[in-house]
Amino acid sequence: MYNILNLLDEKFVLSYFKEKILPIYPYFVDIKKIQITPYKKMIWEGSYHVVIEFKTFFINKEGGINKIRIICSAHSHEPRERAYQILKYFWDSSLHAKPIEIPHPLFYSEEFRGVFYRALRGRNVLHLLKEGKVESLKKKIVMAADFFARLHELDVDENLELNPGMERIETVIPGKEAVLREMSLRYDGVYDKDLKKAYDWFIKTEEKYFKNKENIAVIHGDAHLENLIDIGPGRLGVIDFSDFCRSDFTRDIGTFMQQVEHNVMSRTVEKDENLAKELKEIFLNRYLEKRNLELTKELQERINLYYYWTGIRTAVYLFLKFDKEPSKAINLFEKIKKGMNL
Repeated sequence: MYNILNLLDEKFVLSYFKEKILPIYPYFVDIKKIQITPYKKMIWEGSYHVVIEFKTFFINKEGGINKIRIICSAHSHEPRERAYQILKYFWDSSLHAKPIEIPHPLFYSEEFRGVFYRALRGRNVLHLLKEGKVESLKKKIVMAADFFARLHELDVDENLELNPGMERIETVIPGKEAVLREMSLRYDGVYDKDLKKAYDWFIKTEEKYFKNKENIAVIHGDAHLENLIDIGPGRLGVIDFSDFCRSDFTRDIGTFMQQVEHNVMSRTVEKDENLAKELKEIFLNRYLEKRNLELTKELQERINLYYYWTGIRTAVYLFLKFDKEPSKAINLFEKIKKGMNL
């Protein structure tokens, strides 16, 4: 069986952390215990993908206890070495500067094909929406716009290898052909025509705008509320650097706006179209202000491109996930079709 199972064994992890992590923190003299919580535990016959939290109890020089949450993200077929290098690069850059915080990278393990990093304290920003804390959510969305504006204006070393396969809609995993194949198989070809037409339009439209190098920046690639961490008043954490790439900066904007709308409209208690619209406007207006940009017709078209693409991806996810939600998927799919005039 896989070595990855060792990371679920407290005795092994305790010894492993004493070797790998204890030397990073000179103030600590030992590790008392570790509590293991797997957030993602997908271990199959020929592969695995795990995200595991290790609540680590360090003994300091005065004999007291310091508790630190350490995360490992590991994938058998997509080693996280690049994610570690990217995270380390941005940890040392101006991207990691108050009030924005990113996780502290610790090391990459070839043995587990995973990156180990110190987690941020707090919950993802989606909890503010779920708990009805709308005013607090608005403040975090303003900070999110500030983060994306800062990221998109960073002068990043051209030698930093990001994720070339994530740059274009055509090559983003799982890709057009895989989506069409799986949806056709599961739903007897009902959605084949619309999906093919949508993806063809996405790819063709992106190709047109990609020719303008001024549109290209380093982007997060997976912009949504669950990748933002509420770490206290006036502070925001950002996680998940696995999709960082060089692409059209409006991809982060369109993706974030669609996901915020989807989160609001997916609430079981209250589906508030006005709130969704307000949150999107707050985000977009703040972003444009921070970058001193005018919302031209072309800029709006590029944002719409990625808004629709993200909507289709979300609908497909709802169609295909293990605990699929076809009614939600159909509603979203029809809404995106209407917006695109399919």
